[in-house]
Amino acid sequence: MIQSIDELANVLRGTGLEGRALGEVWQHCGTDPVFTVALEAGREYDEQALLRSLMAQTGRYALVSSKDHVDMTFCESAPSAPPEWDWIEATAAETLLVDGSAYLATGGSLSRFSETRTDDFSGWLAIDLSHPSHPLSDIQRRFGEAPSVQQICDLRDSGVLRSDADFERWLLRWEVERFGDAALLPPSFHYLDGHEFSEPHPRVAVLLPTQQSWKALLYTAWYGLEGGGAAELAASLRVWAENYGAELVAAFGTTLYLQVARRPSNIDEAFVLALEHRHFASDTFVLPGVSTRDHARALLTLDRWFFHSRP
Repeated sequence: MIQSIDELANVLRGTGLEGRALGEVWQHCGTDPVFTVALEAGREYDEQALLRSLMAQTGRYALVSSKDHVDMTFCESAPSAPPEWDWIEATAAETLLVDGSAYLATGGSLSRFSETRTDDFSGWLAIDLSHPSHPLSDIQRRFGEAPSVQQICDLRDSGVLRSDADFERWLLRWEVERFGDAALLPPSFHYLDGHEFSEPHPRVAVLLPTQQSWKALLYTAWYGLEGGGAAELAASLRVWAENYGAELVAAFGTTLYLQVARRPSNIDEAFVLALEHRHFASDTFVLPGVSTRDHARALLTLDRWFFHSRP
């Protein structure tokens, strides 16, 4: 693993990144330096991919971030003494013991969309259908037909629908059975862009002292890591790397971007994955008011995933 700016400059010689401004910052709880490479606006993903292809030479994982976020996340100088406790290494060790698939399937006991939570969706049944956010009125507007409130109540009372996840899954299957391919088209992708790449802030690649995407998450100071559960979130990235070839490519204060090699093969698989995304970062859905069904439809077409978590 390279340990100096001079070594990094040598690796970049003869590439499209030769001559770029390079920097060195330091972790708060580690002893390895972190390097930065200035990126060209509009070519951040291409240049991150170039650095990713050089990982065998650098020994470091490259992420896109903003200069401001890097300044807030890392120190300008090396620590005067080795830290008493390395949070990143301790959490990485914990991550290897976590069943990421089990976490993604349930979202933990507090998840409103957990398969084990019951009857949360019933609140919608008492709201007038004219409400613009009512899921049944949304279906009516989109397709010209929708299940009745009574039909949903009967399914709830008979135990078929026990949770929000059950409700969303049933609605999606109802739509697909009646409207076929038209029910697989997502209505919008507006919520899948955090606008970091359209803002006029300098962006850099951060070269981290790891070669693993899931461990790179632990260096990011992403807000979703606050308040515990970092090992479970990192374990989630390990699962998605195996199942979908998903790799972390950019991280900012409240947002993450992952590049995906394989999409879900059908809408049922996409719905399960959409539930996993909801468990991972529910703000991605809740803040813009996007249903799990619509996110499942989007996942059939996306090669890049976006997550949002904020105070």
